[in-house]
Amino acid sequence: MKFDTNCYLVSVGFVACLILIGCSGESANVGEQSVSDGSIDQTVGMDMAFAMDQAVPSSDSRVIPADSGSGVDLGLVDVQVTDAMIDGDAAIPLDLGSSDSTVPPPDQMVDAAMEVWMPRQTPQNPIIQDSGPSLALLIVGNNYVGLNDLCGKISSLAESANQWDSVVCEMVSIGGYRLIDHADSAASGGALDELLNAQDPTRTQFDLLILQERAQVSGFPNNQRYRSDFEQAVEEFAIRAEGLGTRTALLMPWGRPNGDPSNAALYPDYPTMQARIAQAHYDVAGEVSVPTNEVAVIEAGETWFRTYERNTNDDFTSLYLPNDHHPSDTGSWLLAAIILKRAVDMDPFSLPMVSGLPEINRWLRLRGDVVQQ
Repeated sequence: MKFDTNCYLVSVGFVACLILIGCSGESANVGEQSVSDGSIDQTVGMDMAFAMDQAVPSSDSRVIPADSGSGVDLGLVDVQVTDAMIDGDAAIPLDLGSSDSTVPPPDQMVDAAMEVWMPRQTPQNPIIQDSGPSLALLIVGNNYVGLNDLCGKISSLAESANQWDSVVCEMVSIGGYRLIDHADSAASGGALDELLNAQDPTRTQFDLLILQERAQVSGFPNNQRYRSDFEQAVEEFAIRAEGLGTRTALLMPWGRPNGDPSNAALYPDYPTMQARIAQAHYDVAGEVSVPTNEVAVIEAGETWFRTYERNTNDDFTSLYLPNDHHPSDTGSWLLAAIILKRAVDMDPFSLPMVSGLPEINRWLRLRGDVVQQ
């Protein structure tokens, strides 16, 4: 296996010393032929090398221009991110007047929601049973994982455990992208095709491929087109990963604190939205899994829900940026702990306090939500 001591990232969002964030006015209705990406600025940092406390961009770092919009260089200081900077994950309304016969009427969708929903118990068995002397993760998604240097946070926590000789985390994230967009890009020879190329003996042998779908799309009704795209993309990636001897996991995202006004019938409030997202991820994982290639679920959204129940107005809101759906820096730290707990059973209570963590008392409370049974 080929590993590097650095953490590599292909991402939109924050990078410790170089932060480029794209803007998009994205909208789509069910029944249309495609999602309209009015201005997705695809900012992709290639081959970004990370140490514990610093980032060194390589000469390959570049911005891929889109039809409109421009990258925003926020400099080297701690900044307040505004919605306009990261609207790549804007709402996708479910068109209830669509001719799509698979979309049920609003009253049936509301009635179908679970009246009482609670998160499942955290699985005891880690997804990666034995990673060997090195740990290598590949994360694919949009701004939910692309912001706040998530790979750097994962590496910082993992390296502090002194369990591996090296920790590698690479990411491909583009604001507003669905997994089907990433799957199409991989099939066309994009960056993911290189990272998952079974014919390349020099590629990194990843232990786990982590897939993050757009939260709204993942909870759409079963057999609706966007939901079908979700399942198709997961199946395509799982097949590729199996050929590499790599496990596949779905990263369950979190709902919006006030539900989704653009899909009020489907997501009238946060608990309902989270319940639909959670069930959809378990359903898709089950539908795609085969005996030789089981797709796991990393239950980030369910941890968010535990925090919601425990401290709705303080700890829970601290997980979000002001736009009420992208993660804050605190939210990304929690996400890193969730991924490591589920992937390799790394107990967050056993880890030392690393540089950059949230305020200590808040972090002590949040990490308890990761392991709550």
